[in-house]
Amino acid sequence: MDQNEKVSVIIPTYNRDAYLVDAICSVLNQTYQNFELIIVDDGSTDHTRQIVDGFEDARIRYLYQNNGGASRARNTGIRAAQSEYIAFLDSDDEWMPQKLEKQMELMRRSPDGVGLVYCRMKVMFDTGLSGIFPSEELNSAELSGDGQKMLLKLLPMNLIGTPSVLVRKRCLDDVGVFDESLSCLEDWEFVLRVAQKWDIGFVETPLVLVHPSEGSVSSNSEGYLETRCFMVRKYREQLIEGDLLDRTMTEILLVAKEDGYYEEAQRLLSEALGLRG
Repeated sequence: MDQNEKVSVIIPTYNRDAYLVDAICSVLNQTYQNFELIIVDDGSTDHTRQIVDGFEDARIRYLYQNNGGASRARNTGIRAAQSEYIAFLDSDDEWMPQKLEKQMELMRRSPDGVGLVYCRMKVMFDTGLSGIFPSEELNSAELSGDGQKMLLKLLPMNLIGTPSVLVRKRCLDDVGVFDESLSCLEDWEFVLRVAQKWDIGFVETPLVLVHPSEGSVSSNSEGYLETRCFMVRKYREQLIEGDLLDRTMTEILLVAKEDGYYEEAQRLLSEALGLRG
């Protein structure tokens, strides 16, 4: 296929030297070869720099910064990107060889109003079990299309994993980058902003292998609740329109009760709904 359009691939990493080689190789092995690979080292203290230096490929760029979290690292990569299209990969995950090719094919066929294309992911658990996300019970028509329709799909649950994303640079210029003030769910908050203004495309095939980090959300219960309540405040009208508000509040309060933050969640939700504060 025509590969005239370059893609900037961004891998943020922090002390993942045991996994980084596989992530980098999965990019270098893409059937779509017109890319630059920007590896943003978020203050690693392991052998990350030596691993990157071991790859003799002029398309690889290494950027180091003091530790600031995944959002800040991704944003550093976005600022350094030199392409009209940007894709993200986490340093402990991998792409299937046709990931960029299939997504660029779809992006080329899509109207200019499509700002983001994503795909299914195969999630590999430590137990040896695996699953497909989003579920194959949901078809392409349910998982793509008009941004406002997709916003209502995405408000109850984020269906778009960051390692599956290919996004136009113009879309990022329009909606903004990852919110560095959020300690949790920043990827979810980002795709909601995209859906507010842009349409979304979807590739049915699982093209990403994800290795979940153990306890990533449960280890930051307070951040999870703060971000969920922030999203309730921001998208209150859409939640009401889609008859999703009660369901969303119930879910937030259930998680809060399990984690010992019930009263705090009640306070944050009251503030989000303008009932106090």
